[in-house]
Amino acid sequence: MNAAEARYSIQRLYRNHLALQGGEIVLQSIGLGAIVFAVLSLWVSSNWAIVTSLGFALVLAIALVLVRKLQKSNVKQFLSLLNFQYPALEQSADLLFTEASSLTNLQRIQQLRVADVFSNTLPEIKLPHKLYRVSILFFVCIVSSLLLQNNLKTDAVPLHE
Repeated sequence: MNAAEARYSIQRLYRNHLALQGGEIVLQSIGLGAIVFAVLSLWVSSNWAIVTSLGFALVLAIALVLVRKLQKSNVKQFLSLLNFQYPALEQSADLLFTEASSLTNLQRIQQLRVADVFSNTLPEIKLPHKLYRVSILFFVCIVSSLLLQNNLKTDAVPLHE
């Protein structure tokens, strides 16, 4: 694998990493928004409950993006993550994104070596994510929301009528 192929693979991994992070945020926001909808629909009209729960989910999604700093995320930070998680790259994965013309002979040799090590490491790379836990949270939130709507709605006295 040459440096260009390694760059392409890293960019693909980075896009997958962002997609996983985005999926986690969407599942968390929708799940907790469903809980908010179920609770609010006990006391206010369904239109207000929908608007409020959608607003809550949107604010939560924006807050999670800001907390995880995804808006500032870039390939260089992802390379630092790869360097940290995979010592075989010898803290040199950033050389793969440097043009060969601007490198010294020693750096070019290191770039080729890192590209080779990266190609061997690529099948072992596991992107960090909490998608399984977030999926369970989503499922629990949706089930809880449905149970809240079905069981408590008969007992509640709506304030909007």
